[in-house]
Amino acid sequence: MRGTQSDWENIKYKEKGNALFLILIAVALFAALSYAVTQSGRSGGGVDKETLRIQAALFIQQSGLIRNEIQRMYALNEVDQIHFNDDAANAAGTIYNPDETTGTGKTVGLFNVAETGLSFQEPNDFVADLTSFSWWYLYNAKLLENGVDIGTSLGDEFIIVFIETLEACQEINKGLYGDSTVGDIAFGGLNTADGIIVMNPGGYTYSGGVSNNWDLPKIPGCAKNGPGTVFYYVEDVKRN
Repeated sequence: MRGTQSDWENIKYKEKGNALFLILIAVALFAALSYAVTQSGRSGGGVDKETLRIQAALFIQQSGLIRNEIQRMYALNEVDQIHFNDDAANAAGTIYNPDETTGTGKTVGLFNVAETGLSFQEPNDFVADLTSFSWWYLYNAKLLENGVDIGTSLGDEFIIVFIETLEACQEINKGLYGDSTVGDIAFGGLNTADGIIVMNPGGYTYSGGVSNNWDLPKIPGCAKNGPGTVFYYVEDVKRN
């Protein structure tokens, strides 16, 4: 049965209507896509914030692995002292006693893979300020929390990392405690018998004369020295 002229005109009209409808959908989708791209560009800080949150979590995990391995080895009495380097186990190594004397005993480098399973890694550079060094490891210095001496009056061992920005410091504390507040760190005096190990990929530098009291709002945690000038992350590994 042949269609009439009127039937063909109806079909053509419907085809034009469908085509117009598809064009309108395409225009709407393009407009929506353009808006999404524009908004994404405007809220780029949101993407960075999410990245910073993830990197802060990875940093917390990294420092926690170091703390856990040190505490595990001390708890098992595998060594008398862990040194923050990659030295092999030494049955007659130098022990830096918490009363600021030295002695002899079994030592091992924390980053000796054969002994601990850990290898040296720099802190996360999205969070940490790595302009001159990676980690600090302090011994025979005193670590306080909110002015309270947890442990004895002897020197402690702890890790310090300089943090890049206030935002990174906030994300670290938020990841640890659900609270992004960054308090002030207080220092007390110098003692040349205190020790510090500055760690870089090229080696380890030992020196003395660090602040012998580090008083932080929370440990582990991030605090600032002065009005946002320097940010420190501190993780205690051994309280004496």
